[in-house]
Amino acid sequence: MEAEFSNLEPETAYCAKAEILNSDGSYYLHENWKFETLSFEPKPMRFVIMGDSRSANGGGDHNVQGLNQKAIEKFFNLAYRSGARFVVFPGDLIDGYTSDLIKLKQSFRTFHRASSHHRHEMPLFAGMGNHESFIHRFPAPKNGPKPWKGSNFTLPQTSPYVEEVFAEELVSPLNGPEPEADGLPPYKENVYSFVMNGVGFIMLNSNYWYCSDPETLGGNLEGYIMDKQLSWLNQAVLEMHQNKNIKHILYFIHEPIFPNSVHQADAMWFNGGLPEKNGGFDRSYVITRRNQVLQAISQSPKSRAVFHGHEHNYSKTLIPANEEMGVTHPLWQIVSGGLGSPYYAQIKDVPWADQVKVFNWSENFIVLDSDETSIRLEAFDGYGNSIDTQDLMEI
Repeated sequence: MEAEFSNLEPETAYCAKAEILNSDGSYYLHENWKFETLSFEPKPMRFVIMGDSRSANGGGDHNVQGLNQKAIEKFFNLAYRSGARFVVFPGDLIDGYTSDLIKLKQSFRTFHRASSHHRHEMPLFAGMGNHESFIHRFPAPKNGPKPWKGSNFTLPQTSPYVEEVFAEELVSPLNGPEPEADGLPPYKENVYSFVMNGVGFIMLNSNYWYCSDPETLGGNLEGYIMDKQLSWLNQAVLEMHQNKNIKHILYFIHEPIFPNSVHQADAMWFNGGLPEKNGGFDRSYVITRRNQVLQAISQSPKSRAVFHGHEHNYSKTLIPANEEMGVTHPLWQIVSGGLGSPYYAQIKDVPWADQVKVFNWSENFIVLDSDETSIRLEAFDGYGNSIDTQDLMEI
């Protein structure tokens, strides 16, 4: 159930209550809570970024209906205790990869229960990962044609699309692009932008209309940003660049632009798109589109960093200015996929390995402090120990 509040003023504290109607016509006070709005103008602010809370090994509360309940409870408590005003979560809240709609919805609702203790004061802005998936998966035929991915293949999504379920189960801004074509999944509440205290936030969906083998079956490749979303991104960056109250722009995409772990075979890289590593298909178009995404991001000097999940670790990678890729000024790529999913080690046989400045494969989350002149990052492990610091304006 969603309730809409209108005509709210910035920097104002509000109280709200939820009542349940009894059969005799009386009301039962179910819950009351308080929340405080932020400002559109550049003012000091603290918020948190975390990702990848799908289930882990070990059973028990590490795997409750497709998510790591233990890690979610722990890290949302740590985030609240840090003084964060809200949480940004770029994907893989749940296990997904199911054709059971009831099971999918139960997973989202278990996530809500695990994180609900502070969410009325510390809202969640979530994005879609590859595990936010409602699909039909089948065993690949023996000796079948390439590029069957492993032992399974997946048909393109059909309605009800997971994007529709995502919008039902989570609340996000409604300013995303129109669908790529009539009858395809909506972008509403999975691609969006918002502004808080002089910081612009842009959430993208790198798993739109997913299919394991789009060249043969249709659908869209994991990690590929389609045309209308790219056009929307360019316009969103331009509008934020022209807004004098916005001092920093941050981007959130589940699939890393430059993967540093097991996902070099997908994300926005696909082993360089080489046919011999992609079932005979030339996927260099993935690299072309990756560069177009980078060009869109770097068209504003206010762009500070791109945040990802997908890889279950913490890493900080410098994206230098690069004329060939169209990157006009240096950016940071930050991966924080450490909210309880199985850990991934670093893989160094990628062209940008020398640009990886920090890699840590413990559980983690990120605290950011922004003001008009700086935006500072500190990453913590599950015990509250600092594992990295960085002013995102310093390269």
